[in-house]
Amino acid sequence: MMMRIERSGLVDLLSLVMNAGIAVAIALTVLG
Repeated sequence: MMMRIERSGLVDLLSLVMNAGIAVAIALTVLG
């Protein structure tokens, strides 16, 4: 998107949460 959104911080937080979830899923797959 060309327009900057003031809620970019919220998007970054959502991305961080998603990345953490993926990391946890991978860890569970490896350990499980």
